[in-house]
Amino acid sequence: MTVPNVRTLCGTGRQHRYAGISILQQDWDFVNPLVKKARKLPIEMLASYLLATLVTTQKSSPSLAQLDAATSGRLGAFVTDGKRVVASRPDERFSLQSVMKLVAAMAAFDAIDRGKLSLATKFTVGYEDMSMSHQPLAARVGPGKTTVVTVRELIELAVQQSDSMAVDVLVDKLGGIGVVQSFLRRKGITGVRVDRTERILQCETVGVKWKPSFRVEGVYDKEVAAMSPKARTAAQKRYMADPRDTATPRGFGYLLVKLATGKLLSKSSTEELLKVMEGTQTYPERLANSVPAPWKFGHKTGSSGTWNGMAVATNDVGIARDDSGRFVVIVCFLGDAKGDMDARNATIAKVPGASGLFGR
Repeated sequence: MTVPNVRTLCGTGRQHRYAGISILQQDWDFVNPLVKKARKLPIEMLASYLLATLVTTQKSSPSLAQLDAATSGRLGAFVTDGKRVVASRPDERFSLQSVMKLVAAMAAFDAIDRGKLSLATKFTVGYEDMSMSHQPLAARVGPGKTTVVTVRELIELAVQQSDSMAVDVLVDKLGGIGVVQSFLRRKGITGVRVDRTERILQCETVGVKWKPSFRVEGVYDKEVAAMSPKARTAAQKRYMADPRDTATPRGFGYLLVKLATGKLLSKSSTEELLKVMEGTQTYPERLANSVPAPWKFGHKTGSSGTWNGMAVATNDVGIARDDSGRFVVIVCFLGDAKGDMDARNATIAKVPGASGLFGR
């Protein structure tokens, strides 16, 4: 029997070889429970079973495809309940923006699991730790003024309020942005990149370099306003083509599956992080308000600014769970889309219903 190779279905990355089929590491995590149920099958039947499983569970949803076609940009989506997967553009790359803060929080909990930190660990932060964009923590510091924060506070601020200063401090205390990417590699996650801190990322996406003077209110805005339209457009094109700080819907989806199933962090850290995610306050009009009761939904949003009427990133990712232990992972990256924020949010809000995975 000649068994087809399913590498083309799964993408690229570390693979397992089973029943004559090459299976990507992340897909192996998905089908391995199904393999255990089918071990008694003859090898020829098992190979066909695995291939059929990968084909039928990982497909493009017609409803999601219709949503994608109706947008002015690209709708990347990956929705799974651990048994079925529906997707749109699952292997294209999309800018993460503030979704990276959730990955940094995961890396922090991993450090806690390895005894490097605790949720109660305290740090003194000051004016020099300020970042860019939305940063509520900055209100607690100033020239000559410091404040004390715990790891728990930094995680909650970063995830629930999308605080850029909080995540940059957290990343610094973990040992730098490379530690976050190392965490992903160690956990076998492909298709997700976290390369820059928020202060560097937000500056480079518009074409300027971070300066300490940007801590002073209005200085950054004045420098960006002084750029020529040509320079801003060139910066936007570089940003759209940059592979740094991006993810595929499939890659981020499997990261969340590992979190939901307790394969990413310890049991206590998993529960702590899910509760933090369920307290997220940003953009409930995207996914959170569209997940039906009685599901609880924890998530992280991310958004870029707009230029020439286009937003490179409008994102929401999360995990819905119910009291019976079921879960549904939802990843939604809306890239390179025109239209106002309300219209982009409304597109994302349609994804849970279009997936067909709730209420079954």
